[in-house]
Amino acid sequence: MKCPAVFLTGTDTAGISLYGREIRAVPVQVESRRLEDRVLTLSGKVVVRVDALSCNYRDRSLILQGTDPQAVHRGPANEPSLTAFGSEFCGTVLAASPDCRLTPGQRVMACSAYPEAAEGAAPGVVTNTASRGVLLVHESQLVAVPSWMTTPQAAAFGLCHQTAAAMIRRSGVGPQSQVLVTAATSSTSMAVRHQLQAIGASCWVVSSKPDTPLLPNERRHPGLEDPAATRIRVSHVIDPFCDLNLAGAVASLEMAGTYITCGMLHQHPLMDGVGSCGSPGELIARIITANLTLMGNCLGTREDLLHALELARAGSIPLDPSAIHPRDDIDDFLLEAFGSRERSGKVVLSLSPSTRV
Repeated sequence: MKCPAVFLTGTDTAGISLYGREIRAVPVQVESRRLEDRVLTLSGKVVVRVDALSCNYRDRSLILQGTDPQAVHRGPANEPSLTAFGSEFCGTVLAASPDCRLTPGQRVMACSAYPEAAEGAAPGVVTNTASRGVLLVHESQLVAVPSWMTTPQAAAFGLCHQTAAAMIRRSGVGPQSQVLVTAATSSTSMAVRHQLQAIGASCWVVSSKPDTPLLPNERRHPGLEDPAATRIRVSHVIDPFCDLNLAGAVASLEMAGTYITCGMLHQHPLMDGVGSCGSPGELIARIITANLTLMGNCLGTREDLLHALELARAGSIPLDPSAIHPRDDIDDFLLEAFGSRERSGKVVLSLSPSTRV
C-alpha cells in the first residue's frame, strides 16, 4: 500500500524559517508492504499507517538537529538527507503480529508510557518520526481510539494530557490546592489547566500573552518577576519550562509547597535565550528553609493516559485542536505549529485525504 508521508530537509534557498534555519518540506508516498509482511513473523508488533500527526515542543530541537546542513549526511549529489518529524499521531492498523489483540482497520493513538515498558518495547515517546507515514511499533505503545474521538483529536491528545495527568497525580494536587501554572498557553499547560478544572482546584496562570482567556476558577498572575507577585502564595507550581521559571516559581510557593516540571525552554543552540534560574545559593536556601519539594516529571503511565481519556469522555476536557492542516499545506502547519504566538493548543497535520474529522 502507498501511504502519504512528509520529510524535511535543510535548504540553502528560501524555505520555511525555523529559528533562522531554512527548511523545505518534501511530500512523498511510502510503501508499507514490506513492513506488513515482516510483522507477521514478529511478536507483539503492529504496522500503523499514520493518518494525522502533531508536534510537541521537543520536536523543534529534533527538527533543528535533523536539518542541520553541517551535521546531516549528504548524498552523491551533495543533497542533505531527509528527516521525518512528529512525536504524536493517530493512525490505522494495517497489519499485526499473530499474537496481537489489535487488528487491521482499528484506529490507534500513541501511548508514551514511562518509565514502564512491556517486554520488547522501549519506554517513553513512541516515535519522533510520525511523518514517515508508516510505523512499526509494539502494541503496548498504542491505545485504541474511542468511537467518540475523531482522528485529528486523537492525534493532538495523548502526550500532553498523559504528561499533565502524571504531574497532577505525582505532585499531589487536590480540590483544595492553590496551583500556579506557567506558560499557560503551551500545549502541556493547557492540558494541565483543563484537568485542574476537572478536579476543582483553584489556579493562577502565568503567560507572556496578556489577553490569555481564563477558565473558571482561574486568576491571572501578574508575572513571576512582578513585585505584586510576592503577595501571592500557592501550594503547587506546575511548570513546563524550568530553565525559564524555576526561581520565580519557587519564590511563589508557600511553606512545604511542591514544584514540578517536565521540561526546558532552550533545547537547542538556535533556541538560545535568557533563563531565570536565579542565584543558586538563594534558590537552595529558599528550598531548604521553606521545606519545599521539587520534582521532575517525564511523561506518564498508561493509566494516566486512560484517566485523561475518561475525563475527555465525560466532557471535562475540550478535544478539538486549534487547527487542522492537510498535507498540501505542510508549510502553513509548520509555521503555525512552531512560529505562531497567537496559537493556543495543538496543530494537526492530516496525512490521509480520508482522515475522519
